[in-house]
Amino acid sequence: MRVPRLRHLPWPQRIVLIWTIEALTFIVMIVLFRGITFETGGAAFAVAVAIGLVNSFVRPILVRLGIVPSLPIFLLLALAINALVVWLATEYAPGFAISPIWLIAPVSAILAAVNVSFSDLFGIDDDDFYYQHLLSHFIDLKLPQEVGSDPGMVFLEIDGLSERILRRAIREGFMPTLARMEREGGYRIVGWECNVPCQTSASQAGILLGSNYDVPAFRWYEKDRQKTMVSNRPADAAELERRLSRGDGLLARGGASRANLVSGDAPMAMFTFSTLSDPNRHSSQDFYPLFMGPYNVLRIALLFIWDLLAELRAARYQRRQDERPRIHRGGVYPLLRAATTVLMRE
Repeated sequence: MRVPRLRHLPWPQRIVLIWTIEALTFIVMIVLFRGITFETGGAAFAVAVAIGLVNSFVRPILVRLGIVPSLPIFLLLALAINALVVWLATEYAPGFAISPIWLIAPVSAILAAVNVSFSDLFGIDDDDFYYQHLLSHFIDLKLPQEVGSDPGMVFLEIDGLSERILRRAIREGFMPTLARMEREGGYRIVGWECNVPCQTSASQAGILLGSNYDVPAFRWYEKDRQKTMVSNRPADAAELERRLSRGDGLLARGGASRANLVSGDAPMAMFTFSTLSDPNRHSSQDFYPLFMGPYNVLRIALLFIWDLLAELRAARYQRRQDERPRIHRGGVYPLLRAATTVLMRE
């Protein structure tokens, strides 16, 4: 069943509409802040256009130059440039003035927020726009012109997915790509019985490091050290990998680890618990592409809130229907679910 999608405005119409909204925002701020004055509506529109252009081009330029050491400084610098544009507008735009000068800071922040919010809101469910936005960053990467002859491989781990459920999902049309690979590409599904303990840290250690020796559970107590080991605690995951790694893990030769417990000796790792505390393998700059475009920030925020509401609704339905057995879905659980299904996915 195909879900009907909304028809989205073309980009030129979106831009004009956003700039018009920013111009109206100026009018609202004139009422809120007595120090802002305009002589003509054209001046308000011109300043809105300038802010829109800054929000469209400044962030990518800053990231490409690589001059910002951390994400908070990056965001503050972007706001400072917005404030500079507003100040230049007060100097050169006819009939536009802000007094006292400290009002420039809240004015520029409000305009940036309006630009980000509405530009993202108009395209928040536009998948074509979203993937175009992502691909635009990859197009400019300096990729090697020649492809090596050595084969590569992508491993995708899905926790708790049994062979029976996988085959059912393919049969019922939920995984069309795998169905096509199986039907046309000569691929086949092979079942595998997991050894004891059948849980994430033991399985990942075996797959990525070649050994899951002395990993009895997801969390366990070591009497000789008088310490409880927890697999998804960064320090404990790092200790686990230190014990089991021989330097030649599955991903050691040019591999990349994403959202794992252990890295498999991958030189590139992100959202991998065993490398979170290692500044040489995990850097805040890895997340710049995610936050470089304000579109991503608002998309993540809205999807995060939507997932929270979906979880609260599902938990309420379970309680009303008295479904059993059921887990405790209160406390921080909704936040953890949204972080896992939205933030880490994005």
